[in-house]
Amino acid sequence: MWEYITGAIVTPLETFRDVAQKKYWKQGLLLIVVVGLIKGAASVIAARSTPSPFSGLSATEFPFLETLRSMMQSPSFMLSNALLSSILFWFVAGAICFGIARLFKGEGTLGGLLAGFGFASSPNLIGVPLAAVLSLLGSPGMLLSSMISFGTGLWVFVLEILSIRESMGISTGAAVAALLIAFFAFFCALIIFGLILSVGTLFSASGITF
Repeated sequence: MWEYITGAIVTPLETFRDVAQKKYWKQGLLLIVVVGLIKGAASVIAARSTPSPFSGLSATEFPFLETLRSMMQSPSFMLSNALLSSILFWFVAGAICFGIARLFKGEGTLGGLLAGFGFASSPNLIGVPLAAVLSLLGSPGMLLSSMISFGTGLWVFVLEILSIRESMGISTGAAVAALLIAFFAFFCALIIFGLILSVGTLFSASGITF
């Protein structure tokens, strides 16, 4: 598996074609799980040096916000949230990209696309831990951390485009369109879910029942 991780970074085109042909989606999922756990651990580390968005509000006046803050800043929540969101994005966005790629006359399989999609996250194994460590070094470290996070995210985005193109045999433009639509659909669903969760927490903490 390690050779495919390094291959996704050094020789991505050959690697994505290979894992797609062999349908290594299970290995891709394993990598997504590892990356999700690393992101969760990085969130826990970053939370120690980042003030809560609710820190300026009174817990007496806004008790539900204190409940929400405690939940969102708990290590277990951060780890599970990062892990579940990584797996959900991998599968849901991958399935959407597969459907759109088929509309563009793509000739791959869902398992092959998910395999490439998983290994496209390989740069996160380097970028996420490095950004987390730098975030602990004060303002200069936070700046460097943000730059590395942006660069890693852009790198992964490009690799995801290449993985879609190589696994489905479509043009680069079609792969970009498929990924952008998948991003938009996934994050819209994520925002709606977040709003529902926040409202539910607010009602629960306020003792409001229906």
